[in-house]
Amino acid sequence: MGDDERNTDNIKHVRKTKITIASVLALLGVYSVLDTWDIVPGVLTAEERIPKPEQFPSVRELHPQPDSVALENGELAPLPDTGAITAALEALRDDERVRAGVVAADVRDLVTGEQLAALSPGRPSKPASVTKILTETASLIELGADATFPTTVQRAGEDLYLVGGGDVLLGAGESDPNSTVGYAGLATLAQSAAQGLQSAGITSATVHVDTSLFSGGAYASGVKEENRMWVMEASPIAINRSHNSDSMPTPDPAGVAGRTFAEALSTQGITATFDGVGVAPDESQEIARVESAPLRQILEVMSKESDNTLADTLARLVAIHHGSDSTFDNIQGTFIDIFTEAGWPVDGLILRDGSGLSEDNRIAPQLLAKILHDTWQCMASGEVCALESLPFSLPVATVDGTLTQRYWNTPLAGQVWAKTGSLSTVRSLAGYVYTDAGRPLAFAIIVSDYPEDEGFAIPVAIDETIVAISRS
Repeated sequence: MGDDERNTDNIKHVRKTKITIASVLALLGVYSVLDTWDIVPGVLTAEERIPKPEQFPSVRELHPQPDSVALENGELAPLPDTGAITAALEALRDDERVRAGVVAADVRDLVTGEQLAALSPGRPSKPASVTKILTETASLIELGADATFPTTVQRAGEDLYLVGGGDVLLGAGESDPNSTVGYAGLATLAQSAAQGLQSAGITSATVHVDTSLFSGGAYASGVKEENRMWVMEASPIAINRSHNSDSMPTPDPAGVAGRTFAEALSTQGITATFDGVGVAPDESQEIARVESAPLRQILEVMSKESDNTLADTLARLVAIHHGSDSTFDNIQGTFIDIFTEAGWPVDGLILRDGSGLSEDNRIAPQLLAKILHDTWQCMASGEVCALESLPFSLPVATVDGTLTQRYWNTPLAGQVWAKTGSLSTVRSLAGYVYTDAGRPLAFAIIVSDYPEDEGFAIPVAIDETIVAISRS
């Protein structure tokens, strides 16, 4: 038995080794996928990893007011050295970590609007998730920060229609006004609907889910098959983006919502069966309604989490409100109309979605920088500003969202507000930073067209560039 025991030990050792190797390989395979969603920072470099500091960084307050750049003597903080900013951008362009990628960038003073330095600022570049800045901007202008999205129940006899109005953050339970996700709950909707049914003497019903608000394909053109796992199939109704326990989208969001609603009705004394998708007839009457959280709260979730489902859903809602059809194809024309009206440069703008997952999107850094500048100026004017919530929805360096793992052990921990972007051939960043002297700047940097999946170190290079700009 001694040999058997030794063989058993050897087998266990081999199994452990195999499991360890398999786990490592699996993690490496998943890493590049997670980077697509901005979950990991992309820091596979030859440098030794710097440990996080123990003390949590202090967060500078964004203060878009004229006096936010005043020194103690009442004078404005000085303009930065434009030569130093240019040198920082050129150093990024020449950095070996960029891997032959193309750098397009625009850095602007937020007080004067002056373009301080740039590299190909008008170049339409594949943007990745900085596209979400455009989606947020268009949503706030077209819909308003207080906009909400309804989920209603329409009745035609004993047929009920659960009608999606664009809320994909529904909760399965009761409405929770203290949470953006689940602000409107299907259990609350079912309670209200059941009361209406019971008052009409109805004790059984057939439930249909109405998704007719959206039309066209389930995914935008240009979204790679392997990237569809990062976005829910298009639907104007879903329970928390149809996420599973791993926060990944699952199929048939409308069907899941419909079945959940039918089950909730059953707990209220209504015998309910779910019968799939159906369009509410014109003669149907509304018997219950819940409303989503205000748009400003939804945008904060979208921006900080870089949520593709929310971005694509909102982009289509903007197109509908603007008078276009609800397909992905109408996003570009709608956004161009809105941005042209605002006086922003739209040359070369291509938008196939609102999230940035589409490989076909093209955005010039000068458009991003102009929006960021004009938003700041709008807020500094002291008048009502439609874009007021935009800067505060952006991830903050080392603090939250997709910048949580970036800028540690730099002077800019807690001092950068920016939207990240990441695809297999793109790394991008656009947002706000103060110089050491206190001058606020807007920046947009897109590094694209480098070899597939070789951009892991580029976010570090971009962050070093922003640090250099802040010191100018």
